[in-house]
Amino acid sequence: MEIENITNKKKCKICGREKPFKDFYPIKSGKYGIDSKCKKCDNLRGQDRRQSVDGLIKEIYKSQRNYAEKNNTALSYSREDFIEWIEKQEEFEFLYKDWQNNNYEKMFTPSCYRIDSEIKNSYSLENLGIAIWKDIQIKRGQDIKEGRDNRINKSVLQYTKEGKFIKRYHSSAEAERYLQEQNNDSKRYSIGIINCKNGKAKSAYGFKWREDSIPTKKILYGKKIKLKHLNNYLIKDIENILSKEIPISTEKEETIKCRIGQGKFRDELIKYWGACAVSLFDKIELLMASHIKPWRDSTNKERLDIYNGLLLTPNLDKVFDKGLISFDIKGNILISESFKNYNLFGINENMKIKIEEEHKKYLKYHQKNIFK
Repeated sequence: MEIENITNKKKCKICGREKPFKDFYPIKSGKYGIDSKCKKCDNLRGQDRRQSVDGLIKEIYKSQRNYAEKNNTALSYSREDFIEWIEKQEEFEFLYKDWQNNNYEKMFTPSCYRIDSEIKNSYSLENLGIAIWKDIQIKRGQDIKEGRDNRINKSVLQYTKEGKFIKRYHSSAEAERYLQEQNNDSKRYSIGIINCKNGKAKSAYGFKWREDSIPTKKILYGKKIKLKHLNNYLIKDIENILSKEIPISTEKEETIKCRIGQGKFRDELIKYWGACAVSLFDKIELLMASHIKPWRDSTNKERLDIYNGLLLTPNLDKVFDKGLISFDIKGNILISESFKNYNLFGINENMKIKIEEEHKKYLKYHQKNIFK
């Protein structure tokens, strides 16, 4: 028989502190009818789960499913489909790291939104965008304001007092903005407009206003949020590595190259070159993103400048990085005198790359400081 707890206190399984029963959540299967973890520790564990990558992804999916159910529809993808999709999105990785760097502030929380809320298959992966919570809220407000999302708007018709039709607005707020612009003021015209269209007034501000009987239609297609500072997340990531006490010539340099090789800089080089800049070898998955002016010597702007990059096969990337080959300002290959068996690397004197004016300053730097 269980001995009665006279003190009405219990030791928390996590923090080990003895606390009053009221500091524990009730649970039927628990000793004394309460949980083994105190509320504070249980909440912290829950927060840790929600702030993990897996926990955040599950929360995003759950939110999407709830929104879909409120709109009497269903997602066209499963949770497994969504997890597979979002793990491939580079933007999510960078935004998640930035969220961590900002101490998990709500406005920086990575999330998903429907680009176009009123297309037929709006709850599909093809219609999903990724952005931080703050930017998504701004987009929703702009979509409503500009007529891209009219789910809560009711369009209003403007007439002269004699009954002649003038104009249709997608909302009373849009009609208010029009009058403010015409009268060059910030008066709250929407109150009078709403009263008039609801039959509480015959006219307002010299016009008659009526609610449109035709169902409201979206004026513009949905727009995707532009992640203006996405490059900054890569820069912050690299600079965090640079700040660590690791010799720049060894582990740190390799870590940086790994970030670059998997990031936006490489994607931009793939779009620009389409294949190896020298050999035209087009197996993209095997090609390397190589800086002409090394990362450690470049400014932040130069580090992500596509004209400071070449897309190369691994053998060419290695010898270019070591300064055994370079290219002149016409794009012709330069081979170091110390590089005797260059033909074993598939290199010949006739190789060249197509360059633009913007490449030249970086190639001059490479010739002067890296090329042997």
